[in-house]
Amino acid sequence: MTTIMVRRPDVGTLSVAAAVVLGLQALRVFTSHIFWVVGETSDRVFLAAIVFGGVILWGLAGPLARFLGVGHARRISIVLLAGLAVAGQVSGSPTADMWIGGIGTVAFGWVLALWVASVGRAAGQGLALAFTADVAIRGVLRTVDAPLSDSPWAAGIVALLALLALGGGWRAAGRTAEFGGPLRCIPLLGLGSALFVFLAFSGNFGQTAAPSGLDLRAALIWAAGAATAGLAWSSASAKSGRGMSFVHVAAASLVMGAGAWLAGSAPSSTFPGLALVALGLPVVVTALFPEDRRPRTSAWSVINVTVGGVLLVALLFILYSFYAPPWVLPGAVGATVVLALGSSLSRHQLQGRRLIPFWAPLLFLPPFIVGLMSGAPSSDAPPVAAGSNLSVMTYNIRQGFGATGHFDLEAVAQEIEKRPTDIVGLQEVGRGWVISGAVDTMAWLSLRLDTPAYYGANLGDLWGNAVLTRLPVFGVANTHFNSEGRVPRGFQRIGIQTTGAPITILHTHLDHEDDGDTVRAAQVVRILEDWGNTPRTILLGDLNAEPDTVAIRTLANAGFVDASPDGPLTWPATAPEERIDYIFVTPDLSVTEAETRESLASDHFPVWASLAGT
Repeated sequence: MTTIMVRRPDVGTLSVAAAVVLGLQALRVFTSHIFWVVGETSDRVFLAAIVFGGVILWGLAGPLARFLGVGHARRISIVLLAGLAVAGQVSGSPTADMWIGGIGTVAFGWVLALWVASVGRAAGQGLALAFTADVAIRGVLRTVDAPLSDSPWAAGIVALLALLALGGGWRAAGRTAEFGGPLRCIPLLGLGSALFVFLAFSGNFGQTAAPSGLDLRAALIWAAGAATAGLAWSSASAKSGRGMSFVHVAAASLVMGAGAWLAGSAPSSTFPGLALVALGLPVVVTALFPEDRRPRTSAWSVINVTVGGVLLVALLFILYSFYAPPWVLPGAVGATVVLALGSSLSRHQLQGRRLIPFWAPLLFLPPFIVGLMSGAPSSDAPPVAAGSNLSVMTYNIRQGFGATGHFDLEAVAQEIEKRPTDIVGLQEVGRGWVISGAVDTMAWLSLRLDTPAYYGANLGDLWGNAVLTRLPVFGVANTHFNSEGRVPRGFQRIGIQTTGAPITILHTHLDHEDDGDTVRAAQVVRILEDWGNTPRTILLGDLNAEPDTVAIRTLANAGFVDASPDGPLTWPATAPEERIDYIFVTPDLSVTEAETRESLASDHFPVWASLAGT
């Protein structure tokens, strides 16, 4: 008869989870601020090279351990990661945040290679717990990651994570350094693809919601529920013997594969597909860590963790630079499950050991409660009455990163609220880009302003335009421009119900390249073809064209009237040089007032107008 010994939860698992969450936060801060501080118009290869350089520095964990010893190297790594996380919460400088995130990302790699990779199955359980905790934290903050939030809750959460990671890491530093050999460390290569799957897909609220039109409530509940169920499954897998461990990992691999296929098959199946990916990922990632460790060199752990980090950045670069190719999710899932299956074939039994705390499934409750309180606002305003005024605004919000690179969606919301506005057209709306903090800006603003949002995705599912309005709408459509070789863009067409004839909204963000005059003119022609001389039309957006260019003259020749023909420059907000943001109307609508407000909440000024004749 076999004796089953039930032990208390491994404290190392909790501290590993805390360290991984801090590492995910550092990675989001680093990639976001590199993009927005160095400049989103910078060469993509140059920006990628900086981030690649950051993860290549993970390889310095080897020399650090060789010259200082593994114990001291571990202490330096965890102190850096935890200390920088706390420092980032009090920093008000985007440039400082970029450096804090960059050094924190390097420290994260060292922690993975020197500590996490040396604790076997507890490390896998720590990652599984980290995925659930990260979803819970961002769920409570309504998709905003803690380092990007000014909430006292965010500061408290980061301080607690830092204490847990520092306490566990400091104790672990004094233990014998046990690492796998060259063959046993090969599955660590899967860390990069596993982290990519979580960051860009299974743990991404915007990716869950945007393609299938879910509201924030459903996105929070689906993501949190799947991550928590996956955590429970991974706990069962970790406690099983060699044969059953392989069965668990094989089943989870099939679930992830089915989820990846389902997520890419149709927009309506995205959220159940990603839920399946999130369900299987914790089980698979638990199998990536070697269990038969010995007191030997950390070299192979460092090498494979570093290569995994390079793979992570490469996948992110492909996702965003090549406009979300459909193979990237199945490819990342495939790489992860193959390595996990190979590792699970050689697993040893850990009988009766409970590696996660009994309360871990309660992490589902915070996002679930926030989700229940975050239903989509309703269109409760009556149709526009004949003869009444109608106010409109266009605003390029730079995904919430202001003119100085500081993230502050609250400042954007307050800017919109300064004047009563019936219809708001927003450009550069991100819904979960890792290089923008993985924040769903549309869902956040819609909830904050209590206004329904209508989204038009252009680059993949997670970047495009949105219209906010409480007025009753009909005939919502989004059309992509056929501008080959350019950043994918498009325009929205939305009908607004009135007590008389309807009003048509055409909302767009045209090509931004310096040599794009011909492209922008062609895009305007495409909008006019769709417009078809429809009366009572408002055309608004960031047109990236000054008043004397072909694109603007084409609109004027078609009969559109500039709401603010002598309006001030609108971009860049810190020192305006160009007027590129417009509101145009057909002659049957008259402009009673127009305003361009100076603001640093974005790098564009908002343009507002009040119209009569509606």
